Amino acid sequence: MNNIPTLGVLFAVIMMAVVSPMASAYASNDDHLDIKDAKVQTNDDEVSKATLKTHGHIPENGQEGAFGYAVITEEGFDAVIATTTHKGVYDSEEQRNENDPIFHNHYLTLRENVDECGDDPAVGSLSFDSPGEISVQNKKAVLSDLPAEDELQTIIPALDKDDAELDELNEFNPGTDVENVVSFKLNPIVEDGEIEAVCVTDIQPADELEVN
Repeated sequence: MNNIPTLGVLFAVIMMAVVSPMASAYASNDDHLDIKDAKVQTNDDEVSKATLKTHGHIPENGQEGAFGYAVITEEGFDAVIATTTHKGVYDSEEQRNENDPIFHNHYLTLRENVDECGDDPAVGSLSFDSPGEISVQNKKAVLSDLPAEDELQTIIPALDKDDAELDELNEFNPGTDVENVVSFKLNPIVEDGEIEAVCVTDIQPADELEVN
């Protein structure tokens, strides 16, 4: 599904619901988005482990806005493995409610050549399921047991856990041929009160990448 306006609501809510924390976050030190090195272990069935070490402490309290890390395979934007944290919306099975900033994984698709985003990609489809595992401690994030292919439920964004509406199953096939590990921010574009797109901005590749 290429549901940009609907998914835009998801991240617009994040931006609007926590506007003060996010405004301060983007004016603060973003060392947690600078990946010092990434070491990835794979086999035919999965990305078994991706260990990311950053230059700064990775915040887990939701006060640094909507950000995350992604593993990009040879499939590119057609099937991205990502982990993200945010407050303001319930979009993952891992969250207790919409204000739970717990890190959670997504498989997602991105779209290019979206006018509102310029040279940045825009969010396409987003899984409600959280494949694999994620562990964050200080300056390290570890994603593990990420399947090479999976059929996952996608989500139509909702403000409340009880009202979350799940869409049909969507097939994601990122594979295990890892080409890059990056950090990113999310920026919804609002025109005349309507969400036009959700841009994935400030994409930064790891300083060093090792894949085994």
